[in-house]
Amino acid sequence: MTKKTKAVQATEDIDLGITEGALVHATQTDDAQPVDIATAAAVLPIALAPVANLAAVASHFNVTTDDLGELARIGADSIGRAMFEITRAGMAFLRAQELISLGHGGDRRSTPERSGVEKDGFLTWINAHGLANQRVYEAMRIAKFVAQLPQDELEGVLALGKVKVMLLASLPQEVIDQAAESGNDMIGKADLMTVAELKEEIRALKRREKNYEAELERAHSQVKRLSQVNRTTEFLLRTEEIREECMALQLGVELNTSSLKKLFDEVNGDESPEWRLQMEQIWVTAHVMASRGLDLIDHMASLVREDDMPERIQGTHILSPDEARQWLIDYPMIENRHAAEAANRQEKRDAAKPRGAGRPKGSTNKAKGE
Repeated sequence: MTKKTKAVQATEDIDLGITEGALVHATQTDDAQPVDIATAAAVLPIALAPVANLAAVASHFNVTTDDLGELARIGADSIGRAMFEITRAGMAFLRAQELISLGHGGDRRSTPERSGVEKDGFLTWINAHGLANQRVYEAMRIAKFVAQLPQDELEGVLALGKVKVMLLASLPQEVIDQAAESGNDMIGKADLMTVAELKEEIRALKRREKNYEAELERAHSQVKRLSQVNRTTEFLLRTEEIREECMALQLGVELNTSSLKKLFDEVNGDESPEWRLQMEQIWVTAHVMASRGLDLIDHMASLVREDDMPERIQGTHILSPDEARQWLIDYPMIENRHAAEAANRQEKRDAAKPRGAGRPKGSTNKAKGE
């Protein structure tokens, strides 16, 4: 097997073959991945070069002592106050936004300023005071999150770093409440996690929340359908069930095929010494997947007359309006479960990796002579 690379690769849409809207796009990844500074800082040791004129620069921040204990206290106090000050700034911006929305344009005695702010709103107020939009909205987002927490959790969240609090603030409040009710203290866990671990935990929580919402909507939809005693359907109930199940199975095939293609693209761009072995495994898996499909087609052809089978997708194979509405509920749920299963497998692989130098206990992967 010879390694081949392509300079340009066309993007293809994978048609589910039942409705125009049901398309699964193969995930594309660029060779050059951006470095996540927040994640890297959490896992990599950092060697800082000496700072020229450090004492003079430090005095600007009122750090003038040579006492190591005092320096530790200054550092701890400053880190402890960092989140407090960011939250305080966010509260101030939220209050300003509220006042402007109520028609308060700053100083009532300054008519030009008031009229300008009232006309263009909060963004004008930010620019007028030379504030950075991103910093303002980050502080507001943190403040909103902190304001919704119980009083006994404030101290814990203010002890976290800004990146972790921003990640927690991206979660809906009900998700955090549900996690707390089930004994999963997100704020307490976040303090013990790296940023990368917290990101994965939040992704898992969001997937579970989406699945919960989809399942709830599906249950409501089924109750509504069953409660319609005189409901008229385009097909028999058994036909509806088979069409629905086939759609779910077909999406599973599409998702697994897309995942295998993504894995191929990753390995094909790698320079691993075991590149050939890795590529062979993907090659075998792709052929097994294809052969299983061909075996099923041959099996069906041996039992069903070919004239009874369609030569192409016809109108009767397209989703009816009711089926399309139901598919909009089922599609994200199946997709999220597929992503959750992949993330769970990766988590188990990561947990099995050696944590330090050397090989894990009981490893048979030894060099010659050992």
